[in-house]
Amino acid sequence: MALNFLASLPLLASLVLSYRAGAGTVYVAADSRLTSTPARLPDDTACKIRVLNDGVVFVGTGNALFSAERLKTNIYAVAGLVAASLPQRPLEVADIRRVAFAWQQTIHSRLSAMLAARGRPLTAAEISATGTTGSFYGVVQNGDVYGVTVRIGIVSKRELSDIEEPEAQTGYLIATGTIEAKERALAIAPQYVRLPWPGRLQAIEDETIRIEAARYGRRSEIGGPVDLIEITSKGPVWLARKAGCK
Repeated sequence: MALNFLASLPLLASLVLSYRAGAGTVYVAADSRLTSTPARLPDDTACKIRVLNDGVVFVGTGNALFSAERLKTNIYAVAGLVAASLPQRPLEVADIRRVAFAWQQTIHSRLSAMLAARGRPLTAAEISATGTTGSFYGVVQNGDVYGVTVRIGIVSKRELSDIEEPEAQTGYLIATGTIEAKERALAIAPQYVRLPWPGRLQAIEDETIRIEAARYGRRSEIGGPVDLIEITSKGPVWLARKAGCK
């Protein structure tokens, strides 16, 4: 089956911020920009936060679209597929971890197939731009919100690395996505310490998007309206979202 490696490169843009306010409360905000080949303008309609089976929340960044002959899917569809196997009972940490690693394995295998079909070594730009991150949040039996973040990326010309990120601790702001954007977001975060959560996430996202737009215009890798969700012991509640996001 012929694979088009370039089809894995769209949707590189991302800025996702998360904050754990306590064992039973997590806030997540995400921008809306999708990028593609240079010939196409960015699209600001992406729903990077998705609510899956049993109220498990998935947030994806990085490479999102995987295309092959007669097949086109994305990291969000894969997340929904693996979440369909969640048991019909109160969730345990092991259930959420199982789903996250099943997602990671599927994305790894598809990236591996694309790399195997590549006719030449990757450039440095392609190496840095190839990879994806997925975060899964779910309420477990004791009411805590458990989160796990896994990442797949290229560490050499053809070698993929699977990583589990450390779980976010209470009181820490976490950023994933485009390296420059997430570094900028963390740098400006102290400007908004007087704002309560989750309004602080919204302000940091908006200001980062504004700075990026002023610097890069439509070439910025983040942009568009910000979606914001609160995940508590009672499940996920949307605080801001675009029409069509669910």
